[in-house]
Amino acid sequence: MEKAAAGTVKKSFVKGAIILGIAGIICKIIGAVYRIPLANIIGERGMAHYQVAYPIYTLLLVVSSAGLPIAISKMVAEKIAVGDHFGAHRIYRVSAWLLAIVGVLTSVAMMIFAVPIAKAVGLETAWLAILAIGPSLLIVSLISAFRGYFQGMQVMTPTAVSQIIEQVGKLAIGFPLALAFFAIGIAGPWGFLPEGVQNTAQNLANYGQAQFGAAGALLGVTGSELFALLLLFGIYLVARPRLKRRIMASVKLKKEKTFGIVGRIAKIAIPVTIGASIMPLVQLIDTAMVMNLVKDMPAIGSYSDQMFGVLTGFINPLINVPAVLTIALMMALVPAISSSMVEKDMLAIRNKASTGLKLTMIIGFPCAAGFYLLSRPILELLYGRLNNTLLPTGTAMDLATQLLQVLAIGIFFLSIVQTMTGVLQGIGRVVIPVINLLIGAAVKVVLTLVLVGDPAINIVGAAYSTIACYAVAAILNIIFVIKQTRLRFRVLDFIIKPALAAAGMGALVYFGQKLLEGPVGAKVSTVIAIVAGAIVYFMLILLFGALKPEDMAFMPGGAKLSRLMNKIGIWRK
Repeated sequence: MEKAAAGTVKKSFVKGAIILGIAGIICKIIGAVYRIPLANIIGERGMAHYQVAYPIYTLLLVVSSAGLPIAISKMVAEKIAVGDHFGAHRIYRVSAWLLAIVGVLTSVAMMIFAVPIAKAVGLETAWLAILAIGPSLLIVSLISAFRGYFQGMQVMTPTAVSQIIEQVGKLAIGFPLALAFFAIGIAGPWGFLPEGVQNTAQNLANYGQAQFGAAGALLGVTGSELFALLLLFGIYLVARPRLKRRIMASVKLKKEKTFGIVGRIAKIAIPVTIGASIMPLVQLIDTAMVMNLVKDMPAIGSYSDQMFGVLTGFINPLINVPAVLTIALMMALVPAISSSMVEKDMLAIRNKASTGLKLTMIIGFPCAAGFYLLSRPILELLYGRLNNTLLPTGTAMDLATQLLQVLAIGIFFLSIVQTMTGVLQGIGRVVIPVINLLIGAAVKVVLTLVLVGDPAINIVGAAYSTIACYAVAAILNIIFVIKQTRLRFRVLDFIIKPALAAAGMGALVYFGQKLLEGPVGAKVSTVIAIVAGAIVYFMLILLFGALKPEDMAFMPGGAKLSRLMNKIGIWRK
């Protein structure tokens, strides 16, 4: 009987993890793709305003909601496990009030201090964008209460659907609002602008479009969060009669005091929140440093917002696209390694960690090579408007190309960071990757100060410091994985084979794109080169024996692909 119950719980947990994992991947894909058309709508200055406001929002969002859903779900699950549905619902009600108070405080603080925050970060006109996203902090706080309650009951679908609604809402609401506000920005009014900006009609148009366009996009974020909240509230209303029946039939236990519930929530949530705050805080510091360092430089200072917008609004989203694959790999590794930990099967843990590292290299090498070699053609394909913006160092396209080539190297290290984090989380060493990333972030801050402060390097220094951050964290993660699992680092399988396959692919895409550019045009030749490169790379890793049937278990859709490979005779059973 106990075994059957345990099996049911395990199945429920695995099913829930799969649902949240799939939703997470869908959200990552939508989020990565969303920034590309948005950047084309609101331009370099608009993305600068957007990217100044968003890290502030992210930091306060972590403070208001990062650890609380985890604490709520854990405490609700504990109550339900002993049949105390009344206590579980009471935890939800107390936490909802607590989250509402925290949400009101963070939202009001962000909106009241929008102007001084924008000044401190180094882009004074970003205050409207900060104001537009402020209300969503309260909305997300309320969302967190619902998600924590449902997750504690092992009902993951409401969380997953609401996450997808948030991302779809950005597309459905954010784009129209960005366009509408962009049009408003052209016409004025201009009373909110600093005196120094009110010099020429061109400056007024540029800043007005940028500020209003970014504010419209961020207002879309607030609207999407509101839709997600209404969805969760609707699901709760539908479920409430059933919940009431369970509450009435639940065992009669001693009623827990409100302050006791709040204390237990804080005990769980505060450590998680501190850990989750590290990277948003570093990102905010980095934003402020880059903006303030560049804007004070002679000749290029007046272009600081455009240059910052190119880096954060046009290039960073591209760098995050390959991360969808490694995040999916990480999500598969965590439960797989966790189950082996429960069984104390160190050989299985070692094999899974080894497979994870090998697949990371197989993903990281071609993505880095492709972005580096096709940097300008890819940018021409996605962001042709960058050719129309002149900067002191050339066009915005020239700067974007340089930044993408530098950050392409960072894709490789970021891939390692993510999957090795999954391995460490799977073996229960959840603090280690946080500390390693914090060390990498500290290196980034120091290098940003040194490199961006050099006028000859300026904003490109931020890209170099990002590579250093990921490289340090990746190397430390690998060292700890080797130490904890006794993993053997096989240079031939992990480095040489995928590197050779990536080199062959790179030669094909680089020269192929050049040859086809004349006959079929730059955009078509780029698409053909990317598709052909992916096919050739896959063939090469099979030819070199870098990818084997047992590796496919951790890849999205790997089982189906493995069956297909067996069917057509590439792999033998």
